[in-house]
Amino acid sequence: MIKLDPFNNVPEEKRRAATYLLSILFVTVRGFLSFLCISMAASSVHEASKNSKDIQEDILKRLYCSGDKKEIEESLLLNTAYHSPPFILSAWNVFYFRRNMTLSVTGSIVTYSLLIMQILK
Repeated sequence: MIKLDPFNNVPEEKRRAATYLLSILFVTVRGFLSFLCISMAASSVHEASKNSKDIQEDILKRLYCSGDKKEIEESLLLNTAYHSPPFILSAWNVFYFRRNMTLSVTGSIVTYSLLIMQILK
């Protein structure tokens, strides 16, 4: 008789432990990937805001060089948007989502995970 199910040889406790470890690993990887996706999207919002500031500055320079007073008066909204701070997503104004923050947090998470794995051995 040939056994096709190799798990019959493994005790029930080890099977549950393996399932538990796989579920912890899945939740951890999913959370880490979710954090990376959110922080990369937030950092791209910040970079797009900075790029729009540069374009607004170029437009305002061209308007002021043209010397047409009517266009300068109509550009008042653009002028106030230029002088406002760039749009940055933050977590309770404690830290801001920028591209360099994503890299440092990723390094911290990997380092912490390696330390915990060494302690558990």
